[in-house]
Amino acid sequence: MIKSFEQIRDEMLTGVVDKTPITNLNAGSVIRTIIEVIAKAISDIYSLVKTVSQGGFIQTSNGKWLDLKVRELGLLRKQGQKATGYITFSRNEAKDENITIPIGTIVKTAKNTEGKEYRFLTIEEKILEANTTEVYVICEAEKEGDLYNVGKESIRILATYIAGIDKVSNTDVNIGSGTRIWQITNGTNTETDDDLRHRAIYRWDELSVGGTVNAYKSWGLSVDGVKDVKILDDFPFGPGTVGMLVLSESGEPSPELLQQVYETVNLKKPLTAKVHVLAPQIKEVDITIIVERYASFEEMDIQDKVLQAVMGFNSHLIIGESLVRSRLISKIMEIDGVYSVEITYPTDTTPASPDELIQIQNAEITQFVKGRAYQDTEIIVELADETPMGAM
Repeated sequence: MIKSFEQIRDEMLTGVVDKTPITNLNAGSVIRTIIEVIAKAISDIYSLVKTVSQGGFIQTSNGKWLDLKVRELGLLRKQGQKATGYITFSRNEAKDENITIPIGTIVKTAKNTEGKEYRFLTIEEKILEANTTEVYVICEAEKEGDLYNVGKESIRILATYIAGIDKVSNTDVNIGSGTRIWQITNGTNTETDDDLRHRAIYRWDELSVGGTVNAYKSWGLSVDGVKDVKILDDFPFGPGTVGMLVLSESGEPSPELLQQVYETVNLKKPLTAKVHVLAPQIKEVDITIIVERYASFEEMDIQDKVLQAVMGFNSHLIIGESLVRSRLISKIMEIDGVYSVEITYPTDTTPASPDELIQIQNAEITQFVKGRAYQDTEIIVELADETPMGAM
């Protein structure tokens, strides 16, 4: 049993009282001070024993100890990545002059309700040529993390002044013969202890003869940017085939990520198996939300926070998971200033088939005020006047 400093100290004080005539054990006395110094040293040893013993097992180790343990299985913690994407630099009118967009030019989002903004820097030099109005420049997030997977058209501020540039935006771009989304690579967080621990446990299945479900899952999860993998092992494309549905950190995987997963798995799979790596079927859902807020909270502030809660809920849905209204309601209820929440559409749980990923496409939010300003309290007022604010 691992003992705390207090337990050790109290046991030593009890021993002194039982076996010696010493009676002055008040705080600050010589004997008590000596006992506390010794007790602290012993508790430090207990703490070290606990750390070392936990670090010897995948199920209980954490942090650097877990990193060391999974290396025995040939695994490394996946590091966070920076988001990259195309930013459109434009001017209102075409002019007979070139404008250079230098490397290191800073663009950013507006501050959100928490006062946070997300900055991106250009990683290539481009020229907005004469007699044209726009040019696409690849930018990289200032830091790693999925918070930089911002929405389309949310990067609108040019923080580095460039004469002649009137506007910047992360809009979808026309490249070659088609249109592609503005984001090139997703920003990802450094792999958590729990996710790394799960990968390590799956690793054992790679040692089996043939490819088990967990082996394929382990191979897929080893690729940076992959959040989840679902295996279809019922010969979905004929005898000897395996289907892999891949979910990226931002939801729907890019073609480049699917190709990377395919190449990784193809090197490790049994020779007789044929692997198909696919994106899940996206099931778009529109929702209608009625929010009742306290009168002292601003309408737009609540609006932004509700939308953020919906986006956060969206990002945590996995393949085959149903949209359960009560779970979303509980997330919105955590927002300071929200009194009640009702989802009027859909009217029930939205189910997902095993190969579907539900994504909330549009959220219509209607707000009502709970009571008047002088009634603004979490104590329920029986005759509170509810004033509709209209659909947002």
